[in-house]
Amino acid sequence: MKNLVNFVLFATFGTSCTIFKTSVATLCDKFRTLPPSSECNCTDANMTVLCHYFEIYQAPEDNSTLCIGCNGNQLQFKQPTLFDVDFSGIREVEVQSCILNDSFKSMLQRIGIRDVQAVILNENTQLGDTFVLSGLNITKVEIFAKNMTWVNNDTFPLDEDQFGEFPLSNSNVSFPTNNFLSNNPSLNTLSITNNKSLKDLPKIMAIPSLKKLYLDHNNISIITSALFSMLQNLTLLDLEQNPIGTIAEDAFRSNRELAWLRLRFVRTQLPDNIFEPLTKLTELRIVDGLLQHIQERMFWSQTQLIILDLSGNQLTVLGNRVFLHLTSLKSLKIDRNNLSVISCESFPSKAHNLSIISLNWNKFTNIPFEGHNNSCTPELSVARLSNNAIKSLSINAIPPSLRYFDLSYNQIKSIEIDKDTLDGRLKLELSVIGNPLEFNCKMINFVQMVQKDKLKLNHSERFNDLVIDQLYCDLEAYPCPQDCNNCRLVGPQRELVLDCSNKNLRKVPQISPYFPLKYSSIVLNVRNNAIKQLPTIKSNPGFGFVNTLLIDNNFVESWKVSSLHKNLTVISMNNNSLTSIDEKLLRSAMHLSNLTQINLLENNLHCYCTYVKHILLLRSKIANLSALTCATGQLLVEFEKSCEPNNHNSVLILFLILTIIVSGLLIYYRYQPSIKKWLFIKHLCLGYVSEAEADEDLQYDAFISYSRLDEHFVIHQLIPTLEAPPQNYRVCIHLRKLVPGVLLQKQVLNAIANSRRTIIYITRNFLRYEWTRAEFRLAFEHSLRQNRARLIVILANDVVQLDELDPQLRVFFSTTTYIRKDDERFREKLLYAMPHRDIEVMQREQGILLEEGRLRDSLLREMNRHRERIDLGDVEL
Repeated sequence: MKNLVNFVLFATFGTSCTIFKTSVATLCDKFRTLPPSSECNCTDANMTVLCHYFEIYQAPEDNSTLCIGCNGNQLQFKQPTLFDVDFSGIREVEVQSCILNDSFKSMLQRIGIRDVQAVILNENTQLGDTFVLSGLNITKVEIFAKNMTWVNNDTFPLDEDQFGEFPLSNSNVSFPTNNFLSNNPSLNTLSITNNKSLKDLPKIMAIPSLKKLYLDHNNISIITSALFSMLQNLTLLDLEQNPIGTIAEDAFRSNRELAWLRLRFVRTQLPDNIFEPLTKLTELRIVDGLLQHIQERMFWSQTQLIILDLSGNQLTVLGNRVFLHLTSLKSLKIDRNNLSVISCESFPSKAHNLSIISLNWNKFTNIPFEGHNNSCTPELSVARLSNNAIKSLSINAIPPSLRYFDLSYNQIKSIEIDKDTLDGRLKLELSVIGNPLEFNCKMINFVQMVQKDKLKLNHSERFNDLVIDQLYCDLEAYPCPQDCNNCRLVGPQRELVLDCSNKNLRKVPQISPYFPLKYSSIVLNVRNNAIKQLPTIKSNPGFGFVNTLLIDNNFVESWKVSSLHKNLTVISMNNNSLTSIDEKLLRSAMHLSNLTQINLLENNLHCYCTYVKHILLLRSKIANLSALTCATGQLLVEFEKSCEPNNHNSVLILFLILTIIVSGLLIYYRYQPSIKKWLFIKHLCLGYVSEAEADEDLQYDAFISYSRLDEHFVIHQLIPTLEAPPQNYRVCIHLRKLVPGVLLQKQVLNAIANSRRTIIYITRNFLRYEWTRAEFRLAFEHSLRQNRARLIVILANDVVQLDELDPQLRVFFSTTTYIRKDDERFREKLLYAMPHRDIEVMQREQGILLEEGRLRDSLLREMNRHRERIDLGDVEL
């Protein structure tokens, strides 16, 4: 049985022979070896054999193809053998612009071609009434149909058992009659395409053997219920690019074997159950129509569907359950619609098979399924969302399963990425071409990953040329200093750069100590201004957080230690008016480990030997030290060499120092008590003078002022506590020391002046009488004059509210610590407030007292023994 012919009619023209014609003329080389012929000869270009009614040439790249052209003439070979060229290897014949009558087999046999397998009938070819292709072992027929005419529409020039496909494309021939189609029981493929005059189809297409039907690119507008009812074996139906506006709901009820369906629908909504019988569909394309709505149950029968294409419609919203039963779906394409959101609930629970989704040319502003952690589409590997309105991208929002993600031609300005989560996306290939990317500090991590090849990016050349350290973000006005150009976060280290240069500033602007963002260091640029003085941390608290200070080209005259702080790492003061640098600052700078660079070029430094030596101690920190100059223009390092030691001056200075020391010692030993007392009162050199030495001429350790009504506590508790060893304080009270007849105020004032402390016991009784409050005022004023804490106040339990006190007492209690009587540590606090007597003196006095006690005990024992002897003598007598 003969093979079925793969018979196709194409819309294109100008096939391989057009290309081969410009090649080397292999056939001419063979023709020249033959005897001269008046029928044919080779062209001057050595490419083609020209005969009276045709031309013939062989394709050099493929010697099995022979090309024949007739220039509108009838193809005929008059002589049995036109020339003796071996064509036994020819398997394909291409005919162009010829009129074909007769048997094609007999025509080929006349030139020695007997086993052709493929025939190509090219443009402007006409098929006559008597033309047949039967008798050939043909497996392929291609017809390029431009300007081709087909005379006979009811008979076909092939053996009946060879007719497997029927092509009818790019012609104005009407649809073949059912009589013709039904006469070909082997017909399994029917292709009638690119025929804009084809509007009407027969009521019923009665071709039971048909499996593939191509009706695309015609002008069909109506699909009736009966049209495909006889095509029970149909597996492929292509109705693309037809203006179908009416389609019966049961149009496909008989086509249950249909696996591929492609159509265009120019209405807003398809019939509800149109796809219900098509349970074996694996590919469904409804493209380039006017669909605006898809019913929820539209695809619920298509559990075997693998490819779904809804591109080129006017869809704005997809129902939450529209794809719920598409458990086999692998590829979803909804390009060129008006979608702005697609819900995770639209898909079956964990759509494990969906690997490709294409949503190009829609209106998405965010990445679909963002925030669902890939739970909707766990196997998604390719996603296309080009030409949407997506404005930002976080790599963390991309499903980890993706291998290719097309986001080209959106509105993305920045791409964020977390380095810690990138490990799961190392195989991702990303396309962001055509986006208005802003290369700022937000893009640093992304650019780094691209440059390190940790993230594949299409057209990454632009990224590879970027300098990471130069990427920055401009900050808002707050908390940036006023009168500055800008504030920026720069580079991967996130340096906070405050640019206040070229603003004619008279002083360094106020810097906020609080910045509501993370940064590694602060760079303050105040170059090219009129600043004369550096701020202190006290006057400008935020200045203490500055790490790099660029203050070149100003008028700074001095640099003091108050302007130095531990956070400084770099300070550049080139081209200022510095005449000197505080020596304390130089010594402090030596111990600042963070400070690594100081620039001092082009200043007016006044050089003298001691000062220069201090500067040179910072040689490891001063940049360009060898170029540093004095105000005279002399290099600093050269000036140092001239600072040779002068022995005469050294001896003179040493003599003066010794003279001052000796004189000071003599004066000290001559007036030692007065000097110590003066130093103690003035709180000077307290390490060299004790309070005991300053007050050694005072008679009492404490004077106690109290109300007579509170005498019991003073006599029986307070005084015993103070006079108890080892302190043995000397205490003065009215009861013991006041002399009758002498003015009381004078005696109280003398007692206060001759006591190291004045203890005032304040009770309600004390506050009730004017003379007791007068004693407090005398003691308070004396303490203020002495500029020392001589006053000890004990507050009784019955004084609870300080508001009860008079104004002077309230002032005292608001500024001074007092002791409450009910304090559990009352005794410790009281003794701590008393004068701290020298330990050695106390130990010496205690030793003397112990020795006196031992002597007293010894004398008593001796006297007792003597009395006993006397008593015994009396007894004996």
